[in-house]
Amino acid sequence: MFRQVLREPANLDLSFRFAEAAVRAGDHEAATGALERMLFYNPNLPRVKLELGILYFRLGSYEMARSYFQGALASGPPPEVVARVQPFLTEIDRRVSTTQWSVFGQLGLRYQTNANAGPTSQLVRGAGLDVILDKRFVKQPDWNAFGLGSVRHIYDFENQRGDLWETNFVTYAAKQFKIERLDLALAEIQTGPRLALLPDIWLGSSIRPYVLANAVGLGGSSYLTSVGAGLSLGLPVLDSVLLEPFAETRQRRFENTPAATSAMQAGRR
Repeated sequence: MFRQVLREPANLDLSFRFAEAAVRAGDHEAATGALERMLFYNPNLPRVKLELGILYFRLGSYEMARSYFQGALASGPPPEVVARVQPFLTEIDRRVSTTQWSVFGQLGLRYQTNANAGPTSQLVRGAGLDVILDKRFVKQPDWNAFGLGSVRHIYDFENQRGDLWETNFVTYAAKQFKIERLDLALAEIQTGPRLALLPDIWLGSSIRPYVLANAVGLGGSSYLTSVGAGLSLGLPVLDSVLLEPFAETRQRRFENTPAATSAMQAGRR
């Protein structure tokens, strides 16, 4: 097909079929060359400009992609081309920005057959003796409403290595319908640079030292606070798979609550 394209460079249908075949084969450079030759013979081809924009987007050449997308819009394209272009332009603006935000939230209801993780019987054995538990501590079902939220902020240093500053904030809360002493609230923030590890050998690999702090509430009272630090490695193994092993150290401080009256002693142990 390539030899045919060389013999008939003005055959736009042939060039477009060659570009499609090159994309299927993963040769994006050959596809862009074929499509750009088509524009040389006919500059007013919005669909070709759309395909070139997509190819340059996949290659990470966002400004080139933007120029072709904008050219497609300026060529009086049909509505379906406009609908495809707009999401790409929005994503390009996000990717080339030095500051990126992402937010996730989830709300739900949960039924637990054993909300307090209690035994099925009041009669239990401890320290060699049979003990009768208070009914509050025997298995109890309950409903709760819960919410989960996370915010991620990335600041791009815009250097050739691809170094970033990354901050993550996570919060979670659960409100029990009956066993209120088990109401739970948690918030944690961690922040630190993500530095390219082997940018010339292992593209996408990174190392990230960070500091963190969190707080946990139980039954409406403060139960745990901690500060710490960690180190993670970003290891891309496939195009869409990233392994990120990490190690952390935390200094925890427990506080007694009505639901956990010996938390401070347990924390010291």
